[in-house]
Amino acid sequence: MFKLIKATFVCNAMALLVGCGGGGGDAPPAVTSFPVQDALTYAYTNGLQNTLHVTGSATDGIVTYPVTGTLTFTLGAATSTTFNGTAALQTTETVSGFLTIEGLSAPLNSFATSYLNLSYEPLAYSTTGSYCEAASPIVHPETASVGQSGDLGVFTCYTDSTKTVLTGSETETYLATAGSTYNTLDMTITTKIYDPLNNLLETGSVTYTITGGGIPSLTRFVMSTTGQGITINIIAQQL
Repeated sequence: MFKLIKATFVCNAMALLVGCGGGGGDAPPAVTSFPVQDALTYAYTNGLQNTLHVTGSATDGIVTYPVTGTLTFTLGAATSTTFNGTAALQTTETVSGFLTIEGLSAPLNSFATSYLNLSYEPLAYSTTGSYCEAASPIVHPETASVGQSGDLGVFTCYTDSTKTVLTGSETETYLATAGSTYNTLDMTITTKIYDPLNNLLETGSVTYTITGGGIPSLTRFVMSTTGQGITINIIAQQL
């Protein structure tokens, strides 16, 4: 998902630059262990849609421009398919909205397809010009508590699903921190993207907030990348 949103921002930012308390009562007991797998199941079964507000900067040479905008991330409910000859699930992910730099606006519009096993563990995903496949399923923890962290897995990436032209790899790790509201947990998934020689190209993260009942929402996206001489730093978050 990080690559889907990242690609949308980079493409549009470069195009624009070239063109220009509550009431009383006792609080419920504090939750110490949050159901991560339940949250994944909920998202892939029911779908997910969240809107984030964008702030940041784009630097072209010695000039830095403010970046603003809005993005809406939509995850479709999983449907049955096959993957490498085995029963599997697939979902669609879309990003829509707009990005504004120096008074010029451009629409955000990206699409990806993700493949999962029947336990909702990611196997691969494809976007325009990219196909990434995990050597083994990406396994999230069953539950997580504040301070917990770990590795999720590695994707090998190609230009398309023929897997003829290698473009690099991606690693995913997670960190669980206290959410901004009572009895919520922030699960931040950090993605590092490497070229075929294992040189680090960029790092970004996506944060999902999970309630004690296992209901997830996308609440934050952070990206820093450089390409074609333009450096883009973005934070998108719920207000």
